Amino acid sequence: MLNMKTKQAIVYVRASTNAARQANSHDLQLKSIREFCNRNGYTILREFSEYASGRLDERPIFNEALAYAEEFDTVIVSYRLDRLSRSLTVFNRLSPHLHRLRLSTMGDVEINIIVISVLLSLAQAESQANSERVKMAYRTLKAKDPDHRWGAGVSNEVRAKGLKVRKSNAAKFNAHIVSVVDDLIAAGYKFKDIPSRLNTLQITTRRGYAWKYHNLSRLYRSHNPRG
Repeated sequence: MLNMKTKQAIVYVRASTNAARQANSHDLQLKSIREFCNRNGYTILREFSEYASGRLDERPIFNEALAYAEEFDTVIVSYRLDRLSRSLTVFNRLSPHLHRLRLSTMGDVEINIIVISVLLSLAQAESQANSERVKMAYRTLKAKDPDHRWGAGVSNEVRAKGLKVRKSNAAKFNAHIVSVVDDLIAAGYKFKDIPSRLNTLQITTRRGYAWKYHNLSRLYRSHNPRG
């Protein structure tokens, strides 16, 4: 049981690559988290930070932060859910700590519906990563042969593969959205209130925009397997 009188906390921040490529990432996360802690009366005992992929099962600083929070019975404050993890296998380890997790972007509340959020985050991250790989393939081929006519030959093959990947990612993303909506409906939400709920949870469209009733309704009707 957390000692909510003292409201002690540790901080965890993460970026995927390195300080040279993501120079401001840690600073921006820390700024948001420190303001959150100050606003909500948390005393920060330690700050943990690392550069590592959120899809890794083993991250030394992440493991150290979890162990510290458990030993000293503190809240764990991170910037967003995807800063803690982008892996279901890693995130399952957080299950015993759900009561102590706080996200500076969501306010001083215990995290709920968190597994659904992670599933969707994973789908979206996979989509964005695959899309970037396709773009990189175009750029690499064009750099190697700038005089090549990009309407035939190799480019057609790349384009076909890229289209297949985009269609597959879109199908996965749409299926996850339908699953999230179904879970929210089962939890008692009315459909008209679900776009706002998704936005609160920072679950965006595939292009990174906020949900509106009409685009969520269209997606749900088109991709709901029950019609």
